[in-house]
Amino acid sequence: SMNSLEFYSSKLEDDIDKMKELEEELRSSEERYRSIFEASPIGIVEVGAEDEILSCNEAASKILGCDDSSCEGKNILEYIGDSKERSEIEERLKKGETVKDRLIAFKNKGSETRVSLSIKTITDKQGSPVRSEIVLMDVTERIRSEAEKKRLEGELAHSARLASIGKLAMGFAHEISNPLTNIQLATELLERKTKNKAILDRVDVITKNVDLASSVVRDLLDFSRQTQLDIRPTDLGRIVEDSIEMVSPRLKNVKVVKKIGRLPNIMGDDKQLKQVFANILINAAQAMPNGGKLIVKTSLEDRFAIVSFSDTGSGISEENLRHIFDPFFTTKEVGSGTGLGLSLAYGIVKVQGGDITVDSRLGTGTTFTVHMPLSAEQGGKIQ
Repeated sequence: SMNSLEFYSSKLEDDIDKMKELEEELRSSEERYRSIFEASPIGIVEVGAEDEILSCNEAASKILGCDDSSCEGKNILEYIGDSKERSEIEERLKKGETVKDRLIAFKNKGSETRVSLSIKTITDKQGSPVRSEIVLMDVTERIRSEAEKKRLEGELAHSARLASIGKLAMGFAHEISNPLTNIQLATELLERKTKNKAILDRVDVITKNVDLASSVVRDLLDFSRQTQLDIRPTDLGRIVEDSIEMVSPRLKNVKVVKKIGRLPNIMGDDKQLKQVFANILINAAQAMPNGGKLIVKTSLEDRFAIVSFSDTGSGISEENLRHIFDPFFTTKEVGSGTGLGLSLAYGIVKVQGGDITVDSRLGTGTTFTVHMPLSAEQGGKIQ
């Protein structure tokens, strides 16, 4: 009947209006989602059942190192640098397992980005993965900052340890110095009073041991003494050359290769830096008792002049490397050194605003690198 037709027609119009409203709400919801998706500072990637990228936002594109469109269709696993990590994520995607805040190394145009990765997989009724939502957060800078914080805390602790040991060393040195002086005076008097060869031989042994003990006392005093610094613009290349010349008798079996270019002036104390470089050079020679090669090289980086000393010696173990700048740490035989040389070098460089680092491989050799700040009025490149 006509009334029934009008009723159904009216109902159909109402349904169409409701569908339009729903479509409008759906479109509006999709636009909101798309706006949030694109504006999010966190990388979001939608991945298909075959691990192919269906879509990704701008933040994810930056992490992956591609344009928005060029990422699509590529396998997400291709961007994971480590093979073990790649296999693990592939397995988790295949099983539809949830992943939360997993630290992964992603490849990005030749460099590596450390990423916190989370995965939520949507499955069908049979439990098979249909697609996955992957959230990526670049944590490279955070990790770098934490590493830098840890390094600075380590340096602070090391400096505090040096200060406390320095006070102990000074007290010990002064206590030992006076008896040594008395022994030395007594042996000199005995030497003048007797002609007996057997006694004179014994006196000679005592004198040599007093000299050895006195050198240890001098090392302790050098380590603990707060000397007045004479920091001024100076030529790092010349200081290096002078240091090599100063210890040349100790480098007879070593082939020294000098790559010393002209550098802008640095700010530093000549005498103390010579002591640092001489100590490093002597250590290098001792690491090559049967001869070897020592490369001394200068360079420039930002506002620092750099000098490196690379030997072909026996190298330093990872365990010993951690203690290389600790006071009294030595791998030499008892009586062959106090273990204060490198600790003293560390303190001298640090107090002058520089830095000293060491890199070593067992059986290959060791490289000590010293960074010193340029003089304020200086700049430019190596000539």
